[in-house]
Amino acid sequence: WQPKFFINAAAYTAVDLAETEIQQAMQLNAEAPRLLATLCAEYDCVLLHPSTDYVFDGRLNRPYQETDTLNPLNIYGASKAQGEYYLQASSAKYVILRVSWVFSAYGKNFLKTILRLAQEKTSLSIVADQIGCPTAAAHIAQVLLTIIEQIQKGQAHFGVYHYCDQPIVSWYQFAQSIITEAKKYRALPLETLLPISTNDYPTAATRPVNS
Repeated sequence: WQPKFFINAAAYTAVDLAETEIQQAMQLNAEAPRLLATLCAEYDCVLLHPSTDYVFDGRLNRPYQETDTLNPLNIYGASKAQGEYYLQASSAKYVILRVSWVFSAYGKNFLKTILRLAQEKTSLSIVADQIGCPTAAAHIAQVLLTIIEQIQKGQAHFGVYHYCDQPIVSWYQFAQSIITEAKKYRALPLETLLPISTNDYPTAATRPVNS
């Protein structure tokens, strides 16, 4: 027995830490997919590989398309872009699914961070000039399973796809929604949510303005 499909759910996602842990990011986001592609090609197994909006520079004033040129602004984005290049250069059958602003009840993500800070602080400042589409991890999982079903029926093509949830919001607007919903279930000490610019919140890794 051997698998017909392989979903690569592993990734190095500590965006700021990747600026100093370059080797670790490249090993997990680039080298690991390269090795998986070699194995999947050998065993005729379809490789489904989630990627990221961070492979782009975010300078376009429209939603990004699958055919747009990659130009990552940080090490994390560069490592994911390199992983994509390895898959595309391999002889494996693959689906690259670029997703954005992923959140869930698990791991570290913006949703959980805002919920934690809202219970610890009375005021928060959130970046308001970066836009994207917050996307539930559960929806990404369902999309991957749907793609597998379509491939089995001969209704899907291999290659690169974009997927995100709706609507388009800023990090500030996303935080507003999180707080509004959370206050329906519990009392929070947070009183003030302030919109700030990217320049007001410097980070080790540069983020794309438009995701």
